[in-house]
Amino acid sequence: SLGLEGKFVAGYVGTHGLAHALETLLDAAALLRDSPHVRIVLLGDGARKEALVARARELGVDGNVIFVDSVPKSEVARYWSLLDVSIIHLRRTPLFETVIPSKLFECMGMGIPVLHGVAGESAAIVEREGAGWVFEPENAGALAALVRGLRADPAALAACRARCLAGAGRYDRRALALARSRADARRRGGRVGRRVATRPPRRRASARCSRASTRRGRCSARLCGCDLRAPGPRRGSC
Repeated sequence: SLGLEGKFVAGYVGTHGLAHALETLLDAAALLRDSPHVRIVLLGDGARKEALVARARELGVDGNVIFVDSVPKSEVARYWSLLDVSIIHLRRTPLFETVIPSKLFECMGMGIPVLHGVAGESAAIVEREGAGWVFEPENAGALAALVRGLRADPAALAACRARCLAGAGRYDRRALALARSRADARRRGGRVGRRVATRPPRRRASARCSRASTRRGRCSARLCGCDLRAPGPRRGSC
């Protein structure tokens, strides 16, 4: 229904926000006007969605850029399957150099090559695993050149799909979180993985608790921990 049969499809799936600078994708689409068999799909919603649709009309690329509204989570995989390559993009700023978008690992798990416009740690993963191609954030010319080149190189895409699937298993979210915690701890000179049990400081019991001013059954003085709802000796024990 999207008219993608026989087309080379590059797609972005996710939030259309200020941080994502999706105008770069529209500018790349403008540079690809001479490639009628290329389509760029943007699926999702966000603060910039209406502005992006208007911008596509201004650039005259509403024919080769397809906007799709958000769909139920159960249907997202079907749209991922339409893509030849996935575009991941964030604004060019040092703030995002430590950000690792989770969709990178989703793409790897589905064998979808990535065109990665995010600098820093996540770009290093893409290059190390051969999971796609990295381009400078907000560089529409570089993105357009990658799309045009990969459409003409199905062998490179096939090899990249295989590398994505092979590398996906190395990126369990819990293992990544622990590795990052250990790296942070090493930089601080501390340790990770060892928890020291501590007791909270004991509170002095209040002289009395006023049942008339209690809230949610707790002592209004908040000093004794008295639970007025509890049966037996604990009720009003302060």
